Amino acid sequence: MRLVHAIEAECRARPTSSLDLRATPSTLTSLADRLERDGYLERRHPTDRRTVVLVLTPTGKRDYAAEKSFHRHLIDDSLDASAREHVLAALAGLAQSQSADRA
Repeated sequence: MRLVHAIEAECRARPTSSLDLRATPSTLTSLADRLERDGYLERRHPTDRRTVVLVLTPTGKRDYAAEKSFHRHLIDDSLDASAREHVLAALAGLAQSQSADRA
């Protein structure tokens, strides 16, 4: 339970969204440019650099799935059932907190 309380306290202490990476638009554009160049995503409107709609390519989807599976195995192999339960409860609490903040 200490982990759950620590994560919840951290979330309450930060007024911004957990998805707010504090990245500048130019940083995000550079990242999108690299991911597009490497074949992981495409812009729906490549002529309009202001557009923020990005779509994973088949390569991007495949590699994302592989990374997600890899990380899932790390979690499953690293945590016993009780610890996994605590982490999942903490994440559920974070998600609920974020939803309530946006409402």
